[in-house]
Amino acid sequence: MSMIKRHRWSITLAVCLTTSFLVLQEVAVRRAQALPNDTYQELDTFASVLAIVQKNYVEPVSTKRLIDGAITGMLASLDPHSAYLTPDLYRDLEVETRGSFGGLGIEITIKNGALTVVAPIEDTPAFRGGLKAGDQIIKIDDDFTKDMSLTEAVKRMRGPKGSKIKLTLHRNGVSELFTVTLARDVIKIQSVKAKMLDGGYGYIRVTTFQENTGEGVEKAIDEFEAKEHGKLKGIVFDLRDNPANTGTPRAASMLPIFLSNSRLCSSVLPKPNPGSTHKRRRLIPAASKALIRSRKKASTSATGSS
Repeated sequence: MSMIKRHRWSITLAVCLTTSFLVLQEVAVRRAQALPNDTYQELDTFASVLAIVQKNYVEPVSTKRLIDGAITGMLASLDPHSAYLTPDLYRDLEVETRGSFGGLGIEITIKNGALTVVAPIEDTPAFRGGLKAGDQIIKIDDDFTKDMSLTEAVKRMRGPKGSKIKLTLHRNGVSELFTVTLARDVIKIQSVKAKMLDGGYGYIRVTTFQENTGEGVEKAIDEFEAKEHGKLKGIVFDLRDNPANTGTPRAASMLPIFLSNSRLCSSVLPKPNPGSTHKRRRLIPAASKALIRSRKKASTSATGSS
């Protein structure tokens, strides 16, 4: 009797395994069919080049390094605002959005192959040292940045408070390269700065988007309304030189403060993404108008702070 039961269990297990295999095989086939044939032909070319490089390059090179480099180049070829964030770089960006890190207080990106200043952050060594948006960083200390990755540049410019670093810069309109020596500091970024203006208007400046930026904006509006006894006429909302970096979701989360539609922000290209919709949370008074002042743009994915 026990032998019959074991035999039945064996048959059942075999049927289950066969069914699972067939299901997985069907899923794999469907996924494969979803891509055009030329995609696989190009992937074969990529695999061949990868094998040739690993076999014939002058020194050993890891598969991870080659794949990371290929992905970086692929996204960089699309437009200036697309970039591949390695786990290390993404962690660095998350650190800076929390509002405190050791470094110079400068947003940088790779633009046209050159390490370029997106914007110096207010009240930081970079800002006080006179760095400007668009400056190209040619050298960090004595090392050229031409073949330096964004991750490496960020790490090189960060460091303990008081330690010094020398940057060699090129600036449009200046004929010769010039050098700036800066002392690193603990960078504590005040994301939201606010004050009342004459005539019942409030002024809010968002220097960068952080985890608590939305709360800071709401707090500033509450203080405006309290000072004006609920008769706030409007708000000047200043986003000039805001480098954005990883702040897109945080920026979108502020939309319900100003806009009344139930569906405020969603991704429409190339495909709708229901997860990107932000629902109404709070509104400033209907009589208040938000005047948006934004003069410069920066990539949301290709910048780093140091």
